[in-house]
Amino acid sequence: MAVYEVLMSPRCMNCHPSGDAPLQGDDSHPHTMNVRRGPDGRGLYAMKCTNCHQPENTAGMHTPPGNPKWRLPPADTPMVFQGRTPGQAGPATA
Repeated sequence: MAVYEVLMSPRCMNCHPSGDAPLQGDDSHPHTMNVRRGPDGRGLYAMKCTNCHQPENTAGMHTPPGNPKWRLPPADTPMVFQGRTPGQAGPATA
């Protein structure tokens, strides 16, 4: 059960949603600017994650966190946790 509690935290849930749009914030609200996963998890068309999520944290409050490999899981392996119970097993689909 301890792992389930971690997977259900906003920090995990925001990047492992049931759909193809990331969530953000402690309340897991839809990501601004209508961002979408894309096939490789790095964004769709010109809306790439790294456009805003730079290699390092941006200075200032309420700025996008940084990471040189920032992305969602790829579309073919989204690792969805949202809406699942601790007892559910097997691969989840988006």
